[in-house]
Amino acid sequence: MDVAFYRARPGGIFESSTATAGPWSPTLQHGGPPSALLARAIEAEPAPVPQRLARLTVEILRPVPVAPLTIRVEITRPGRKVSLVEAVGLAEGVECLRARGWRIEVPERPGPNLEAPAEIPGRPTEGELHAWPGAYLGGYMSAIDWRPTAGALNQLGPADVWARSRVELVEGETTSPFCRAAIVADSGSGIALSFDLQSVHAINVDLTLTMWRDIVGEWVFMSSRTVSGSVGAGIAETRLGDAEGMAGLATQTMLVAHR
Repeated sequence: MDVAFYRARPGGIFESSTATAGPWSPTLQHGGPPSALLARAIEAEPAPVPQRLARLTVEILRPVPVAPLTIRVEITRPGRKVSLVEAVGLAEGVECLRARGWRIEVPERPGPNLEAPAEIPGRPTEGELHAWPGAYLGGYMSAIDWRPTAGALNQLGPADVWARSRVELVEGETTSPFCRAAIVADSGSGIALSFDLQSVHAINVDLTLTMWRDIVGEWVFMSSRTVSGSVGAGIAETRLGDAEGMAGLATQTMLVAHR
């Protein structure tokens, strides 16, 4: 098994490992790893004071091939209290992803904590990996340790799942808490799939991830559901947390149409 999703090379280039391949094809990346790679770039941009990435929105412009990615980043709204940072991901010279991240100053003393206590289901014992019929189970699906507590990856409807990446985001680096969440957050629409993919297209075109605190530990708890109207659009909503409670929210806008 690969030890990381990416290997850094000079010039902002990242070699994509086979672990990035998503369930649709062994030649196309899952949205989680490249979204996390953009989050990493946004976190790494210098700031005048300690800042924390609080919200990330990734626009998925086209499928991302399992190929070297070039990452470019720019601070578009500098500031001490808040800053807006943009990053783009290109494959073979073509822009595939565009992200914006709001970084917020880390206060010298803790701010108000309005988080409501939440009971998080315990992790079940490890089981066999399942998914919808025809899904490619190598690559990303095997690089993540999935532990459902309600629903299942091969069942339609809402689901609660613990997830842990078996590999680091970038070889030789420790993955940040926000990036750990980003690696799995794009899976919300998949673990709570409400559509028969044999007859319906259900494709997310973006990912917005807001984390009001950092995930603690390797495991990320995800409680996901999907809904859609009759006009071709849907939304996947995923609450994220850890053993201490909820920590964030992810949403995905979806194209939903009959095949």
